Amino acid sequence: MRKIKRLIAFLLAAFFVLSMVQSVPAEAKTKYNWQYSTEEDYIYSDGQWKLQYTYSYKYNKNGDTIYYGYSSDDFSEYTKYSYDKKGRQKSAKDYGNEGQLISKRTYSFNSDDQVKTEKLYDENNKLVSTTKYKYDSKGNWTKITTTYTDKKKKKAVSKAKYKYYGDTIVKAVYTEDSGAFEYSVSTVTYTKKGVMKKYVYETNDYSFTDTYDKKGNLIKSVGKGETGSFENTYEYKNGLLVKEICKTTDVYAEDSEPIINTYTHEYKKDKHKNILETMVYMDGEPYRKEVYSGYKKFKVK
Repeated sequence: MRKIKRLIAFLLAAFFVLSMVQSVPAEAKTKYNWQYSTEEDYIYSDGQWKLQYTYSYKYNKNGDTIYYGYSSDDFSEYTKYSYDKKGRQKSAKDYGNEGQLISKRTYSFNSDDQVKTEKLYDENNKLVSTTKYKYDSKGNWTKITTTYTDKKKKKAVSKAKYKYYGDTIVKAVYTEDSGAFEYSVSTVTYTKKGVMKKYVYETNDYSFTDTYDKKGNLIKSVGKGETGSFENTYEYKNGLLVKEICKTTDVYAEDSEPIINTYTHEYKKDKHKNILETMVYMDGEPYRKEVYSGYKKFKVK
């Protein structure tokens, strides 16, 4: 259940972001922005650390991602990004395990440099879909419509409504109709300073609520669906997650008692406060770790 929740959260995040931005695990963001080039994810099994996934990044001189790669033991894929003279992402090309082109996305912009149209092409350069964006007077998107070349597919429509305090969003309601099998509503509330307070996500058969502290850190997540429920709490130190308590219930399990796991996080940093390693323990035992390397420094735009 916890994995399903994280997957949904990931898909939502990908939906709201119009261009790829790598999140840097560091607090050293003053005059310079540090970006790591490699992330390695390990799982602890049979008394040893086993590499599961490797993520690779390359950047242009402005710090924009121009290459993102993902690989595991039996699979790999990568994406190349290109930008125009204004620094706007104009295309993204996805490549498969053997270096073959899988898909391509191109972007056009309005007079405010916002994405106006996104077109998706297949490996044969045939148009698959066209996505159009609309914005309000404050520059936030209000409607995203995707139509498909295959007329058998229903168009997908996402809408957003905002409540403002000055120019700051204090409430946002997002609705998404994929045109296939799922309809979702997300409601996000913020403080008057723009710090997230609560995030509520609801679909036909699943929902969860995230609650945040005054600094915008996630402190509690509660969700339920057809197969079970979960309740997670989070603790932080110096802005970094140090403890998670996760309680899950499976309605189909013979023993319907909730399963409770405690995860603790430890970090290693370099002299610039960039995180080099995150170690996670589950119920006191080594569980997984993430290793970051190849940091590069870019001037803050």
